[in-house]
Amino acid sequence: MESSIIEGTWEEIQRYGSRLIGHRLRVTVLDKENDDANEVEPNRKMQEAMEKIKAKQEHMRFTDGSKTQEILRDGRDGGMFDE
Repeated sequence: MESSIIEGTWEEIQRYGSRLIGHRLRVTVLDKENDDANEVEPNRKMQEAMEKIKAKQEHMRFTDGSKTQEILRDGRDGGMFDE
C-alpha cells in the first residue's frame, strides 16, 4: 500500500480497518472547533489566471503538437521573424 491520507471521523476511518492491518500509521486528532480552519480555500488567483488563458485560447485553432519541435527550432533560428 502506498502512502495515503485518510481523513474523517473515527467511525468513518474504521471502515478502512481491514486494509490497514500490518501497516504503520500516523494519527492526528483534530479539534472539533477547528474543523472549518482545515478546509482548503480555492486558489482564487490561479483560477482567475486559468480563466483568462481559457478565454484567450477560445478562438485559436487546435494543433495536435506534432510540429512543436519544428516550430521551436524555426523560432530559435529567426525563422519566425523573416531573418
